Amino acid sequence: AHLFCLVGFPFIAFVQYAHGAFGPTFYLRNHGVDIGEVGVMLGIFTAIGGLLGIVTGGVLGDRLRKTYPNGRLYIISVVTLMMAPCSLLYIYVESLYLSYFWNFMFSFIGPMWLGLGVSTIADLVLPRMRAVAGAFFILMLSMLGMALGPYLTGEVSDFLQDQGVSEGESIKTALALCTCVLVITIGCLLTACRYLPEEEKNKVEIARSYGEPI
Repeated sequence: AHLFCLVGFPFIAFVQYAHGAFGPTFYLRNHGVDIGEVGVMLGIFTAIGGLLGIVTGGVLGDRLRKTYPNGRLYIISVVTLMMAPCSLLYIYVESLYLSYFWNFMFSFIGPMWLGLGVSTIADLVLPRMRAVAGAFFILMLSMLGMALGPYLTGEVSDFLQDQGVSEGESIKTALALCTCVLVITIGCLLTACRYLPEEEKNKVEIARSYGEPI
């Protein structure tokens, strides 16, 4: 479960960072809005939506965790499934204000997973191993999410422009395609749900089997 979480979670960040990096470009190219307006609106969405999303996700995940061992993973799975339509709607609706609405929903729903992901990783290891597990988790987020997400999305957009696609359509398509990596996350989460309860219950024995002095 630990391995599948470490692979699956960063692809959520992949999508978030890609949209965060190229969201302003999308609005400038497709809706012709002023760069100042885009900066203010997306900044507000990120600040308010992110705050509300992280708190809401934490509350829901902890409550469900009391009933189901996989409670946090269930919430992360739902969040992942909801991110895709929100992102596609804000990209493809014609109305600017509807696009802003769905962008806010994306900014609200997207961060719900983060606190739950960190908690899940921490619960799968012994307390003294959490620092290393957390550091490796951040490394994976940085490499797959922060670095790879915006880079590949930009490369796809540039490639499409080289093929004659307009600037507006190229960034639309690139953002839509980057969202497809959430399929990897769903597959990893479904697999992790199969193993997580047993691994959490037997983490002491698992750590001992890997040579931990317990």
